[in-house]
Amino acid sequence: MNNSVLNNHFYQLLEYIYKDNKGYSTKILDYNLQLNIADLIEQLLLFDKIVFKINTICYPLIHLINEAGITLTRDFFENEPIKFAVWTAHYYHSADPYSKELDGKFLFPIVLAYLEEKDRNLDVIYENSLKYIKRKLSYDDKLFFKNYFYNNTEIISHESGSSAIEFTSSLYQNNQLKIFDLDFDGQLSNDFSLSEMAKLATIVMEIFTSRLLIERNIQAYNFTFLKTLSEQSISSINKGGEIISNNNQLLEINNIPNFKSLYLNHEISLQRALKFSRNSNSQNYKSWLSKVTEQSDSLNISKEYINAVLNKKNFLETTKGKFIKTIGIWGIGGLTGGIIGGLAGAVAGTTITAISEKTFDLSLSLWDTFYLDKVLKGWSPKIYFDEIESLRQKNSNTT
Repeated sequence: MNNSVLNNHFYQLLEYIYKDNKGYSTKILDYNLQLNIADLIEQLLLFDKIVFKINTICYPLIHLINEAGITLTRDFFENEPIKFAVWTAHYYHSADPYSKELDGKFLFPIVLAYLEEKDRNLDVIYENSLKYIKRKLSYDDKLFFKNYFYNNTEIISHESGSSAIEFTSSLYQNNQLKIFDLDFDGQLSNDFSLSEMAKLATIVMEIFTSRLLIERNIQAYNFTFLKTLSEQSISSINKGGEIISNNNQLLEINNIPNFKSLYLNHEISLQRALKFSRNSNSQNYKSWLSKVTEQSDSLNISKEYINAVLNKKNFLETTKGKFIKTIGIWGIGGLTGGIIGGLAGAVAGTTITAISEKTFDLSLSLWDTFYLDKVLKGWSPKIYFDEIESLRQKNSNTT
């Protein structure tokens, strides 16, 4: 199952930190770095692969090696969990802050720029990146990371970049961007403020990006404008946000803060997250959560199903004919944990009143082919949350 997510902001911040802070204070940069690492940890723990957007230097690779160390980064890369995408298309405000009438046609204030051939050469990008690595790499290390970079990097063509501009211009001229305070007055010549041009440039980039992600089946969840414009058009790549939302609900049920908070409160480190994200328990959970998110947008259990299960002495002895058709995802997770460690223990602390009434229909075949199979092999989502709690305890004991 493909469970990849785009990370398109980390490289921008790292560029400020490693290359040119452009007047930003160290305190501000450090604060934003912590927020970005919190986002990264959340992605590490919930998705099989992270696709980093990069430019002429691979800052995410640099930072992982600098912060996590050579050995841990090499071990982490074993299953190729990180991909890189060289974005060759970029959008800028027109040099003239006002649009003009040109041959009777409306002139859109956003222009396409793209990397020259020499700047998207993987050899050049990798060699330039080495300059910022603070760790001492051996010849074998350099060869390993170079091969990894070559095998896991895609150069994104800018060829469809112009069509994104044309499409956004059409939306604007049809007043479909009015909801963002971008009004078209019907004139060929229209004055744009800097903030309006910034909005338009962002919309163009989101449209360009969404098309690339749909073609590659990569998830994303941070579209500022496109989600408002047409949530349906990006539904196929918006599962990432649903996965995060569902996971946060389950963490709350288990009285565990969300993954971002765990990092920001020093309860889990980047190094521990890298190690934990590779183990079998974490892989099982990612697969389970992705599967159930595809089946439904809810992770709530009905009171009726909980009450019915609590009255059973042995859940596995229950026949299909006695199953309640309307079940919730956490009900299954709690029950599978109960099979292993006792039903009462699995639902302890989860009061009936704290669980939402919202339910959904899930076929029994899904239970048969996925959940029951996992139970018989000795795994349940409850085991995953127990290990997260154990990680928190270990980190608190070492700080």
